[in-house]
Amino acid sequence: MKTIFIFALIISSLAQAQDYDLAKIKVSYQVKHSFKTVDGICEVAKCKAVCSEKVCEFLAAIRIKDFKSGNTSRDTHMWKVTKAELFPWVIGRMKGKIADNSELNLEFAGKKRSVKIYQVKFKQDQGKMILDFNFDIKLSEFEIERPRLLTMPVEDRITLTVHSEWKR
Repeated sequence: MKTIFIFALIISSLAQAQDYDLAKIKVSYQVKHSFKTVDGICEVAKCKAVCSEKVCEFLAAIRIKDFKSGNTSRDTHMWKVTKAELFPWVIGRMKGKIADNSELNLEFAGKKRSVKIYQVKFKQDQGKMILDFNFDIKLSEFEIERPRLLTMPVEDRITLTVHSEWKR
């Protein structure tokens, strides 16, 4: 009898969880320097989500070379400093209730770090889901040498913004 109850509980929880596929994504970053601010975007990613209510599990993979700043020379240099030949993907994982201060686990440039997300907007409705959030990374925490302009390095902190739309 106990086995039947546990089996029913597992089936019930699986029935409530819903798989979502990525419909659209835009990840943008901003690098600041004393003389200049550079923005870049990526609109291509491999992502999967399983959710029930506001409790979700996300997995996202983005190729470093899919980020574009509008300047080919700058992008090529970014690939070099982020070690894109050795570690071509940025991988993000998030699990739990989606809200400000949720933890995002990142693999970037061969290093793993956790960051907190903020300015979260999360909406689920009729088989669709929208998730927007920001997070900051420090290049030094990923052992990335900061690019320089006129011998002055860019700021260590980079802000990233994610807009994603999902469907079942």
